[in-house]
Formats: sequence, C-alpha cells, structure tokens
Amino acid sequence: MDENWLKQTPEGQCQLADIARRALAAFRNDSQEAYAQLVREYDNSSAVIGIFGLGSVILTVSGGEAAIAERAPDKPARLVGRAALYPETILALSEGRMTPIEAFHSGDLVVRAESDDLHRAYGLMVKYTDTALRSQQLQSVLKEFRALSLSATGGAHG
Repeated sequence: MDENWLKQTPEGQCQLADIARRALAAFRNDSQEAYAQLVREYDNSSAVIGIFGLGSVILTVSGGEAAIAERAPDKPARLVGRAALYPETILALSEGRMTPIEAFHSGDLVVRAESDDLHRAYGLMVKYTDTALRSQQLQSVLKEFRALSLSATGGAHG
C-alpha cells in the first residue's frame, strides 16, 4: 500500500471540509426537495462521514439547515450514523458508475446506523447521486475532490 494513503494533514482535512461544504451547497441549490427532506428527517442529528486516506467530516442538521464541520460541535446532536468510503467510491457514485447498494455490498461503503436511519439515508443517497449526475455545480466540486484525493493518496484508491 502506498505510504501516502495513511497520511492525513490538517490542511487536507480543511480542504476536505471545504469541498464537502461546497458539495452540500450544490446539493441544496440543485435538489431543493431532497435537501428539504434531509433537514426535515434528520433535524437535530449528525453523522460522521470518513473518507479513507483523507479524513472525516461531521454532517449536522439543526434548525432547518445542514452544515459540515471538521469536528463535533460543542453541543453534539444525536449521532445517527457513521459512514466510511474510498475517494474513488464517491466519484463512482457521483458519475453513475456504481449505485449506493452496489458500493455497500462490495464493501466500498461501510455504514453503521440503526436500521430505520440507514433506510432513510439510503433514499437520500440515491437522490444525491442522481443530483450529482445532473448538476454542473456539483460536478465542478467533484473535479476538485478528485484532484485532492489523487494528491493525498498518491493515486492509490480502493
């Protein structure tokens, strides 16, 4: 395994969080109905999303808004799940080369959550990947994510 795969720098963590924030903003702009469903169903909740080799972000939904943070807030919301996936998996999902269920069954997407939260999140993930295929703004953010993941991992992906 490439030794760069295990390196996570504070700068890389900040870049990952910034890209995640812009991806969330693009999702909100380009899929308002799915975004509204996200904030409605997960109000006062959070999830940890890890990207192998890059770090993790916290997605928190509170007060009708979703936000990305680099670390848990001082007053954490109810943690509904944890997910981890490879950078290449995010790109494959966003380009329609893989479905969320394929990623899960192949082990490229690892999720820990209660069953009802998992099923609701799956529905939102399908909407997110559909939005990614159609959204020029999100595809632009994904290009930056691809560059970040290649530089951070030395080109080594799952």
